[in-house]
Amino acid sequence: MHLIMIIFILYRYTNYEVIGDPVIAKSAAVHTRYSDVSLNGIIIDIHFLSMSDYLVCTFSSQVKVCRVAYELMQTMYPDAADLFRSLDDIYYYGGQSAHNRVAVLPHESQDARDMNLEVGDLVGVAGNHWDGFSKGKNLRTNRIGLYPSFKVVEKVEAVEFPTYPEVPLKNPAS
Repeated sequence: MHLIMIIFILYRYTNYEVIGDPVIAKSAAVHTRYSDVSLNGIIIDIHFLSMSDYLVCTFSSQVKVCRVAYELMQTMYPDAADLFRSLDDIYYYGGQSAHNRVAVLPHESQDARDMNLEVGDLVGVAGNHWDGFSKGKNLRTNRIGLYPSFKVVEKVEAVEFPTYPEVPLKNPAS
């Protein structure tokens, strides 16, 4: 976090607890970015971000601080999926399976940029515009366009996981 932002947030949002170190913020400057102090600073930032009650940051960052903090949050909660909000990009990782959503409400295109949706349509997500609309491809019609983000939900891919019945279970108490 830039030093100016720390000062602004402390002044503007007095009812929030802000955890930030001006020395660490200053070490992120271009001329000191690759120093030991800066490395320690980013590690500390990631640690404290991961321990926050609710993480708000940018998932598009080239440094990936937000993503690492979110992954660390996953080790502290059964599922931290509802404990973050990215300000710019949806959560994804390189090489992942398709990021699809399912339409739960119909949508009739209002202009050439929109696409129609029928309940049950599978939509491949291309990105969130953060203005109430997302961009994607309707896999039923092959049309690419915008659609209201609230009209779709995440498609969870559940797969059978082997139970390995041939492997004997040991009693953890013994």
